[in-house]
Order: sequence, then structure tokens, then C-alpha cells
Amino acid sequence: MTLRVNDLRVDAADPVELARFWLRALDWHLVFGSTDEMLIAASPYRPLPAGSMAILFRRTTCDRGPERRWMFDLAPTDQPADVARLEALGARRVEADLGDDRWVAMEDPEGNQFCVLHQPGTLPRIRRF
Repeated sequence: MTLRVNDLRVDAADPVELARFWLRALDWHLVFGSTDEMLIAASPYRPLPAGSMAILFRRTTCDRGPERRWMFDLAPTDQPADVARLEALGARRVEADLGDDRWVAMEDPEGNQFCVLHQPGTLPRIRRF
């Protein structure tokens, strides 16, 4: 038996706004959308091709407090330019103990943390937020 990831589910207070941020940040496509669920993917086709990544933003009223709901490490083509673009879209830098300066720790508009790598293909090292 073979398993594959269907989607990454992200709990969101406002799935529409959070999906809009990530659609622009990743330059992906809206696959499905409603006020309670937004599915985005690198491919606009349904069903999604095998191996495609999708993210489902789903409305929740559950407050998980400081617990992380998910996290991305993003591989940029130009870290300073991509960080500036993400900030213009509503992301903000956060202070984090990353161990070195090859990463920029950020938060999306709902406070979900993610890192922007220094260069494409850089593998993440264990780090503490």
C-alpha cells in the first residue's frame, strides 16, 4: 500500500484572507474556495496531479494558543527581494534563535511562523523559535 499527502490542513480564523496571502506569496492557484474552506495548489488542475502539493485553509474557532498549527521553510530565488515582497503582502519578521543568519524567520498575517532560506536547495537545520 502506498500513501501520499493529499493536502496540508491549516486551521485559520479567516481562511479566505490567509489563503489570499499564501496564493500571492507562492504564486499558486485557487482550486476550491468558500467562506469556510480554501484549497490552493501549485497546479490549477482537478484532480491534482500525483505528487502535487495542496494546502487546505479551514475555518476554526478553536484557539490553540501558542501551539504551532503548521510551518513552511520557503526556498527563495532572491532572499532579500522575496522577504520584502512577503512583508508587502502582510508578513512580518520575528525574532528567533535560528543559529545563523541564513534564515529569515517570519509570520504570516495570522501569526503562523515560517522561514525564508538563504538560497534555493538549502536544507533546514534544527532550530528553536
